Amino acid sequence: RARREPSLKDVIDAARVMDALGEIDFVMSLILPKDVHQSIYDRYQMEVMLNNTTKSIVFVSPDFQGCKAAVEMCEAVAGGVEEFKKHPFAICYINPTSGMVINEEALQKSIYIAEKGLPQLWIPLNAGGVNSPATTAGCMASMNAGMMLGVILSQLINPGAPIAAPGWNGGPYNLQTMVGTYVLADE
Repeated sequence: RARREPSLKDVIDAARVMDALGEIDFVMSLILPKDVHQSIYDRYQMEVMLNNTTKSIVFVSPDFQGCKAAVEMCEAVAGGVEEFKKHPFAICYINPTSGMVINEEALQKSIYIAEKGLPQLWIPLNAGGVNSPATTAGCMASMNAGMMLGVILSQLINPGAPIAAPGWNGGPYNLQTMVGTYVLADE
């Protein structure tokens, strides 16, 4: 079978499959559709996930405006701002550049979500030897520093704002192949 570009229909199909599987508790877009305007592909993903699952949604947006649009869509579906705040069924996955470098979009999203009192996932992208120390210990220290920054920021903005951070994300990369070791099944 020939390879093809991923489409919005693939996002719909994936959301419906995940919705039907009892072992899966949330839906997240598995596909970056190529048949929609690329500057707002995340808005299309969010719309079709909202219309094709009853499960919680983890959403990613490449920019602040996409995060804001996703929250506004959720508020509309929930029946208003306060209803969504009472029963948040979607969470923004925020991926700062690294544990030690936080990009503007990540800060904007975190501040916006914290101000609204909504949950957020704060997961710095650490690539050991690339944007953080090459050793596992150094990578973990950088990751922990970045996670603490996200937690502290959200709590300074809105004490008690819900935030989740990973116990581990990334690790040393194979600097010959530039592939993260967590990606490789045999390493």
